[in-house]
Amino acid sequence: MAMYIPVVATDVGGTSEAIVDGQTGILVPPAQPELLASAIEKLINNMELAKSLVIAARQRVEKYFSVDSFVSHYAEVFDELVPPK
Repeated sequence: MAMYIPVVATDVGGTSEAIVDGQTGILVPPAQPELLASAIEKLINNMELAKSLVIAARQRVEKYFSVDSFVSHYAEVFDELVPPK
């Protein structure tokens, strides 16, 4: 996502926290190789879709997964845990 590459992934673990299906990538159920191949083929055959997913994915990375957002999030957590003096 951060490298402007369209993402097709299986919906396991925390994948759906990073990828919004149909908006920032394509999620398929696990253990469904036919659906995975179909989703990849869909992006190969529809460059406009691939381009729109890439743009939205990069924006999501910058908003939620950048170093600055992680630092900001951790600062908020510490502010909640440590009361002001």
